Amino acid sequence: ECETPGLKVKLVAEAGPGLVLSTRVFYGRPVIRLPRSSWLVPSEKLLQAVQGQTSLDAEAWQLVALSLALLEEKRPGASENICKAWLNGVADHLPPLALRLSERQKLLLAGTTVESTVQEMMSVREAIVKISSTFGAVVSDSEAGWAIGVVLRFSL
Repeated sequence: ECETPGLKVKLVAEAGPGLVLSTRVFYGRPVIRLPRSSWLVPSEKLLQAVQGQTSLDAEAWQLVALSLALLEEKRPGASENICKAWLNGVADHLPPLALRLSERQKLLLAGTTVESTVQEMMSVREAIVKISSTFGAVVSDSEAGWAIGVVLRFSL
């Protein structure tokens, strides 16, 4: 629920997979303003570590940086920038399907347009694990997969 002068809006579940606004909003008017303190932004130190990975393309680079920032926020003693309730709410999300396929399922992708997706997701996961170790934080494959899944589902 969000309230600004002259407008009170909340997201309502209706028929279908998504959420809709409870009130009609006129075009051009901001619906929700998010303070910068609530954004998930990688630290400068983290960005420099990711930039050192020359094997990553631009899209993978952003995915690794945001996943590492998310894992950093999830650690005990992290800053209170991100809503802890939201982090607890996404704690049970699964990694992307590409990281959960069996060897037999991977063979079925041969010759399709998504054949390389599994390898791309695995290289992103490996980069997250490798870069996190340079900070002294041990990130498992399952934690890295979780972070990738959350970022892919919820990034704007």
